[in-house]
Amino acid sequence: MRTNPRKKPLTQADFDRQWREAANELSNRAVALLLWAVVDEFGFDAPKLQRLQEKIDYTSDSIVRGYLTIADIRKTLENEYGVTV
Repeated sequence: MRTNPRKKPLTQADFDRQWREAANELSNRAVALLLWAVVDEFGFDAPKLQRLQEKIDYTSDSIVRGYLTIADIRKTLENEYGVTV
């Protein structure tokens, strides 16, 4: 198999940057889907939707700071609401 001489090898820093960008994009898509679902299904108005967005941001920040984990959230959703994610 021949190698492309113009192809630049991927550095760890490049990989890490691409990984963060992909994770950020996936997170943004998930939030957009959630927000759209509550608008479409439950008729959230702008103020309620903005409060939900703020709560999502607050919870996300709590996860980043280590106060909460996704595992905690999943366990609570399953145990208290019967929703498996």
